Amino acid sequence: MNFYRTAIKENIYIQSATLNGKPLNTPKLKWSDVIKGGELVYEMGNQPNENWGKE
Repeated sequence: MNFYRTAIKENIYIQSATLNGKPLNTPKLKWSDVIKGGELVYEMGNQPNENWGKE
């Protein structure tokens, strides 16, 4: 699985995430998704997105 982050020193908060191009609205990953491989993309920012990860 490839992990990409748009993080620079100031951007420490997750704004959104996708797994294989599909929105990931929770901070949890299924083991079955991890062992399949794929692409996990985090969009990072300098302020918390308090709505991300609440689902």
